[in-house]
Amino acid sequence: MKVEFYRMTSELKALFRKELNPCLATRIRAVYLAMMDKPANEIAKPQRFCSAGA
Repeated sequence: MKVEFYRMTSELKALFRKELNPCLATRIRAVYLAMMDKPANEIAKPQRFCSAGA
């Protein structure tokens, strides 16, 4: 998965741990895992992504 670098991985890791909204935390964690060169199917499998309206 190609990811554009706007933040460092350490910043993303801190962000998803501090985020109170679980939907947003999951999305931040997915970006973090992509930056760590995890394949897309490995990122999506354990995640429970929230719908756009949630």
